[in-house]
Amino acid sequence: MLLAAGAAIAQPCQWDNPFVAGPEARAGAKMAFDSQRGVIVLFGGTIAGSVRPETTWEWDGTAWSLAAATLPGGRLYHAMTYDKARRRTVLFGGFTTTSNYSAETWTYDGAAWTLAATTGPSQRNAAGLAYDTARSVAVLFGGYDGTRLGDTWEWDGAAWTQRSAGGPNDPSPRIYPPLAYDSARNVCVLFGGNGPSGYLGDTWEYDGTAGVWTQRASTGPLPRANCGFTYDPARHVTLMFGGQEPGSVGNDLWQWDGAAWTQLTDPGPGQRYNAPLAYDETRRNAVLFGGTLFGGTLASDTWLHACAGSTTCYPNCDGSTSAPVLNVLDFGCFLNRFAAGDTYANCDGSTTSPVLNVLDFGCFLNSFAAGCP
Repeated sequence: MLLAAGAAIAQPCQWDNPFVAGPEARAGAKMAFDSQRGVIVLFGGTIAGSVRPETTWEWDGTAWSLAAATLPGGRLYHAMTYDKARRRTVLFGGFTTTSNYSAETWTYDGAAWTLAATTGPSQRNAAGLAYDTARSVAVLFGGYDGTRLGDTWEWDGAAWTQRSAGGPNDPSPRIYPPLAYDSARNVCVLFGGNGPSGYLGDTWEYDGTAGVWTQRASTGPLPRANCGFTYDPARHVTLMFGGQEPGSVGNDLWQWDGAAWTQLTDPGPGQRYNAPLAYDETRRNAVLFGGTLFGGTLASDTWLHACAGSTTCYPNCDGSTSAPVLNVLDFGCFLNRFAAGDTYANCDGSTTSPVLNVLDFGCFLNSFAAGCP
């Protein structure tokens, strides 16, 4: 039983700034959640003096730690996501210290970076990348190689395949197109970016099985690029924060439920762009780091965004708030997540393979029987 579009439930949400030390102030870094190890991986960006550090950092929900000091080389405006099937963070392209445009594909297993490919999409920066859990491929769209691009590619862990060269039924060519995968509806969600005529405000979804892009909306948030973008599987919504807007910089938070955009009003980080946003599936909150503040200062702060029902009651899988909070829909939700390989379904917290097994069903039943705290 898959949840239909619009199934998200409005819930009280809030930002929290834990005031922790971590990576240097930077903009243009990328983050991805490693569901195997339960950490958010951060790489790249630019720090003071336009230096591009080649350090890798990890966030465990409480603190940042420096993980790897070398490779794949400092870069900016690269694309990054996490491959759940192969348990690797995937990085593509970027603006390196030696070239404006890279065509390298790198993977990171938590111990070391590996150069996985140098062929596939043309060398570029500022592309969007998201991981399609249902089909076990990373989907890449757009970017810049001296001109704005509108092609679609997929990485299967071994090679890239072009699904579309771009056309009248696809999103127009653009740079900085934020991309996230909606695991409840099995589509990649794209919003805006920067086109030849300026900032864009259109919403598209990509059905990888059919290889088809569909424009879902032309209204909603102000047109923008370089915004934080991630999918919240606890509430079945795509989150978007800040970004560069026409003549300004945003500090607004929006969510897309598959049918419409809704602005959330909880106060949080100040105006900024080039700040990565990733969802921590273990602790069920969205994590934002740094970015460029309004006025040009680089930030090094960490912010967490969570909603009631996302963090306080594990068996409330569908995030409902109306009584009874726990019901048969939560069982269907758990089954969907187990089938999709979602980290949420690892109820017993095991780390040996296979991580998801029959013990997780017993664990969920026990949690359901115990109710909400």
